[in-house]
Amino acid sequence: MAETGQIPEDVQREEKAAENKVKGLRAASAVKVKKVAIVDKDNPAMALFKQTTCVTCHAVDLKGAGGPSPRGVGDRLDKEAILTIVKNGRGQMPPMAKTATSAGLSGQDIESLAGWLAKQKSEQ
Repeated sequence: MAETGQIPEDVQREEKAAENKVKGLRAASAVKVKKVAIVDKDNPAMALFKQTTCVTCHAVDLKGAGGPSPRGVGDRLDKEAILTIVKNGRGQMPPMAKTATSAGLSGQDIESLAGWLAKQKSEQ
C-alpha cells in the first residue's frame, strides 16, 4: 500500500490504540458493555411475547434476532409509545397488532405486553 500512500486498517487501529493509551483512554475492545437483564421475566406478559411473532425478530431472550433487542427499551419508550409502534409500525417493523390478534392476543393482552416491555429498563 506504500505506492498508494494508504495505511492498512489494521495498522491504523494499532496506531489509534497506542495514541489512546498515551492519552489515558481505553481501547474500544476494553470498554465494558453493560449487560441488561430481562425485567420481571416471570410476568405473564413474557408468555404473550413468546406466543406472538415478536420472537421472530426480537428473540425469546429479548436479545434481538434480526431486529432490535427489547432489553432496555423502557429507557427510551413508555407503554403508549410501544403501543403506537405495535399498532402503526416503525422503521423496518410493520404494524403488528393484527398479527398479535391472529396469534390469539386480545386488546388487553397487547396492552399488558406493551406495559411489560416498558418495564424493560437498564439496571440503574
